[in-house]
Amino acid sequence: MEKKEEVNLKVDAQLKRDAEAVLEKLGIPLETAVEMFLNQIILREGIPFPVSLSYVPEEEKDPDVFAKYRKSLL
Repeated sequence: MEKKEEVNLKVDAQLKRDAEAVLEKLGIPLETAVEMFLNQIILREGIPFPVSLSYVPEEEKDPDVFAKYRKSLL
C-alpha cells in the first residue's frame, strides 16, 4: 500500500461545503478529488485549466465576489 501524507489547508467554509455537495452527487470524496487534481497537475505539468487575467469591464465586476475570493487567498 502506498504511503499517504497529510495535507492541511484552509479554504472558505462555504466553498468547501458547495464543492462537497457536488462531489457527493458524483460519489467522489473530497480527498479523492484533491488527489485527482494533483495527478492532473503532474500529468499536464501545470494547472489543469486555463488561468488568466481576463479583462472584465469595471461596471460588470461584482465587488462582493472579488472581495470574498481575494480574502480567501490570504
